[in-house]
Amino acid sequence: MTIFSGGGADVHPALLVEAHLIAWGAGAMASIASLSVISTSGLFIVSTHKLAFGKNILIAFTYALGGGIVLTLLNNFMW
Repeated sequence: MTIFSGGGADVHPALLVEAHLIAWGAGAMASIASLSVISTSGLFIVSTHKLAFGKNILIAFTYALGGGIVLTLLNNFMW
């Protein structure tokens, strides 16, 4: 993300912000140290490792990939 933030990339600034938010969300879904995973683990009595690296890792990957594809398509129409 920092490579694109330098201003040398052909990416619309609004989409760059959205890309950062998607990456942040995907990272929070797949991190055993994120507040959302720790809270859910405590509420539903599930291991943080099982929660972060179970089906959640596939959903986080799909979310990041899908978001990247949508932002790429939008970037082609905005410039």
